[in-house]
Amino acid sequence: MNVDAFEICGSNSDCLWEKCLPPNKHWCNMIETIMFEGFAMGKCECI
Repeated sequence: MNVDAFEICGSNSDCLWEKCLPPNKHWCNMIETIMFEGFAMGKCECI
């Protein structure tokens, strides 16, 4: 796996490892989905 790749997720709880600077919060961005093994997944981001 590419270490520069973003982390895919299915829910916000999949992104708990994400270190976000306050007041930002981690979340699973499902707006632009990624197909992974036949499933629509999001990617972890800080907002």
